[in-house]
Amino acid sequence: MKKQYHVLKTVAMLTAPLFLSITVVFGFYLCFGKTVSPYLSVINLFLSYEEQENTEQDFDNIFEGYTGEGADVIDGNDIQFPTRGALYAKLAIDSCSLEADVYFDDSDEALSRGGVGQNYGTKIPGYGRPILICGHNNGKFNALQHVKIGDIVTMTTNYGVYEYQIRETAIKDMDDPTAIDLYQEKEELILYTCYPFTTLRLTRYRFFVYADKISGPEVLH
Repeated sequence: MKKQYHVLKTVAMLTAPLFLSITVVFGFYLCFGKTVSPYLSVINLFLSYEEQENTEQDFDNIFEGYTGEGADVIDGNDIQFPTRGALYAKLAIDSCSLEADVYFDDSDEALSRGGVGQNYGTKIPGYGRPILICGHNNGKFNALQHVKIGDIVTMTTNYGVYEYQIRETAIKDMDDPTAIDLYQEKEELILYTCYPFTTLRLTRYRFFVYADKISGPEVLH
């Protein structure tokens, strides 16, 4: 009987801390979950509305620079649509000396490669739909603080060169539903990063750049 008592006592001593930890974490989540949850993701501000699985081709480099002859219209069957994570374009804003590789993924893994990341639920240039790209405020997109209305953003792919003119900049809460409209039927380039530009901590605010397409071939699909 004594032996059983000592065994039960030992088990209780070992499991009590674990049970207490689980209880504390669960209680914390119930009390503060809504307050903390916005800070759990800094870069992935918007969830993709088109879920896709990772493939073995992640982080392929399909960017070779534009070698075309300035066609106005391109057959979508003639271009290589990037797989998730592929480096497929270069983004530049001459007015603020910004140059960056564009990866077709906005995960932390993609951004750790030193470039900027496109939400892979959005279309690539030429498809006539919104393009959403993010970058770190202490990385390539730190330069966005220097852009002005009317500046030109250039995206170079291996099937065409696209230019977008900045129409508007804005500082918005990360949960602001007016920040983006991924379902609009026009080609709008949307760039965003954490704000303020000097912060290295989690923040609710984002700096947005909105630019309209002014040149580049249309992709028939």
